[in-house]
Amino acid sequence: MDDTKPILGGGEFVTGFSDRPEVEAFRAYLASPEWANAKAEATPQGGWFSANNGLDPELIVQPVDKLAFELMTDDAYTFRFDGSDLMPGAVGADAFWKQMVAWIAEDQSDEETLDNIEAAWPAS
Repeated sequence: MDDTKPILGGGEFVTGFSDRPEVEAFRAYLASPEWANAKAEATPQGGWFSANNGLDPELIVQPVDKLAFELMTDDAYTFRFDGSDLMPGAVGADAFWKQMVAWIAEDQSDEETLDNIEAAWPAS
């Protein structure tokens, strides 16, 4: 029996294009609890959270953001990237998201959702 609990989502990567101490220091800051808490405080209307386990959950405003934080920092779950950034734009930035919304919000069938995403792929 598979007892994994995957969470599907997207994320951001911070990269440096220069091998200098100040670049590495800034990258380290962006991964710190200090930055996560400052960002949460600077986003008073919600719509943002971080999986940084140093983030103070009291700074997260919206219930959906709080739930996302709880799930992302729970060791019982495993985060998986959805891969949409690797898809052609017509799929990853358009059809995939629209169909996922229809699947969840409009109770669209699994088959229709998958067929619509497959049909959005450019011809070879």
